Amino acid sequence: DSDLTVQVSQMMHKYEILKKNIRDVINKYNSFVKEHKSFNEQYTGFIEWIGAVTDDLGQFGEIVGDLKILQERRNNIEELEELRTNESIKYDTIIEQGEKLYSHTSPDGKDFIRQQLKQLRKKWDNLTEEIQSNATKIDLCLQQFSDFTTSQE
Repeated sequence: DSDLTVQVSQMMHKYEILKKNIRDVINKYNSFVKEHKSFNEQYTGFIEWIGAVTDDLGQFGEIVGDLKILQERRNNIEELEELRTNESIKYDTIIEQGEKLYSHTSPDGKDFIRQQLKQLRKKWDNLTEEIQSNATKIDLCLQQFSDFTTSQE
């Protein structure tokens, strides 16, 4: 009877340790799921933000024959550039978040995350180039306006 009590006690102790270890593993994987979910939400939101800024940029980059409108559009492009600069911290954070997911992600999942990060980098670089290109285009047009005005005087 004493041996049985000792064995039951040992089994209960092993059971409690097992239960604790399982709880720890579940918590760890719940944390992984939260990290993936957070990354996906941040990624999706940022991709949508880039799309919205790109749409705005398309409107501001149109050349018109009105000096006042061109100056206004140049100011709008400067605001978008400032906004992009301010969002660069968020961009870097999302990239880091994605890269941190590699350590506990399956090979297929890693490839998917790599593709997402590649797409994000490409969209970010394209946005930067478009802002610069539109700013240059508007600046050139404003310079031509200035040259024309000077030649008329």
